[in-house]
Parts: sequence; C-alpha cells; structure tokens
Amino acid sequence: MSEASQAITAARQEIEKLRLQNSKLMEDWLEATDALLSYTGLPGHLHRIELKMKELKSLLVRAAGALEKSPDGAHLGLVQELRKGAE
Repeated sequence: MSEASQAITAARQEIEKLRLQNSKLMEDWLEATDALLSYTGLPGHLHRIELKMKELKSLLVRAAGALEKSPDGAHLGLVQELRKGAE
C-alpha cells in the first residue's frame, strides 16, 4: 500500500471516529436538554403561554368584530390591523 493510500485510510478512520464522537455528544446534549426542561418545568410554561396567545387572538377577533359594527367608517383600518394581528 502506498504512503498516500495509507494516509487516506487513516484520515477516513479518523473522520469516522470523529463522526461517532459527534453523534454521542449530540445524544448527550439532547438528554441533558430534556432533563433540564423537565427540571425547570419549561414545557408547562410554554403551554400556558400558548393558551394566553390563543386567548389574545380570540380577543382581537372579537374587538375587530365590534369595530366592524361601528357606524364610523374610520375604524376600518384598525379592524384590518386587528384581523391581521389575530392571524
């Protein structure tokens, strides 16, 4: 086997070794992240934020509906902005 061939083989082996190490590090990072999220209760906080966002969207839709029924046509731009914000 030539010297160049040996160098290529060694480089390929090193790349594979690094790939395996990277994979293991990624698995460890994901496990640590999951543990941290469970410990901090963050998923529960995110769920509450999502519920508040849905509530806000509902309020925006209701406000836009109330403004649409207003006899004053000047509110139409605001109605459009509220509807856009609720999307």
